[in-house]
Amino acid sequence: MEQKNKKGSFWRLFGPLILYWVVGFAAEVVAEVAILGGKILSEMDYKSMLSMSETEMTSYLNEMIVKMYSVLSQHIMEITAFTALACIPLSLYFILKDRKEEKLTGAVAMVREPLWKYIAVAGLGVVLCLGLNNILNMVDAVFLDSSYASTGASMYQSSLPMQLLCLGLLSPISEELIYRGLLYKRYREVGGVGRSMMYSAILFGFAHSGSIQFIYALILGAFLAYVYEKYGSLLAPILLHAAANITAVIGTKTDLFTWMMANPLRMGGITVACAFAGSCIYVFMRGIESKGPKIEKEVLSDN
Repeated sequence: MEQKNKKGSFWRLFGPLILYWVVGFAAEVVAEVAILGGKILSEMDYKSMLSMSETEMTSYLNEMIVKMYSVLSQHIMEITAFTALACIPLSLYFILKDRKEEKLTGAVAMVREPLWKYIAVAGLGVVLCLGLNNILNMVDAVFLDSSYASTGASMYQSSLPMQLLCLGLLSPISEELIYRGLLYKRYREVGGVGRSMMYSAILFGFAHSGSIQFIYALILGAFLAYVYEKYGSLLAPILLHAAANITAVIGTKTDLFTWMMANPLRMGGITVACAFAGSCIYVFMRGIESKGPKIEKEVLSDN
């Protein structure tokens, strides 16, 4: 009973995420200061500021704030990449600690699926990205959230290689380590599959600002937990996450989403095709035996 209570403690279930957010915030601040220090702060005329009137000072500072925001929006991808890199060691520490504890308690090792079955995971990421974006556009949800368009415009200002590096590799690894590799697995040890998927998906959604981004991340998060449960390897959610992000990057760069939105019939047809493809992939995955975490032998036998 003591072991079970320990696994269900607040710190064990939410502490790593709090630390993850703190480290991420600190890394973001460091990156922003580094960027602004080289581009904006060095341009400020500190001597002239001493002789300015209150009105002139206010106007000057407002102008500098606008410049700072403009510079940061141009480097949001670099900031995101640095933040992801900074958070990876923290998540790995907790995951490796958990794996060590599992070995000591005699947990049964998970059987991995063959690599060819991961093709379905990548395909699911593509159809989820296209289908969800089309659905949100068709109901005009995008236009109800002004932060959605502005965030998207800022995210895709960087070069294509930087976007692929950040959104296609670093962010999926960083986020899947904490939300699925650590949090979902810990929730799964003390709760059912459905609740664990829901909790991890909600937390994942809250990490993405804006109501539309929350809805998109919430749905995506549920599927990320599902493939982790089925495949028993973090490679599955990382691959799905990366495939969805890369599809979004390429779709934006090639104006694919604009092309689909230009014709409602076309967008509806593609959405239906995505739903059909996603259903086929789901049926295929249902045939895979779940590889969720096993309960430790003997340790919980008195409950």
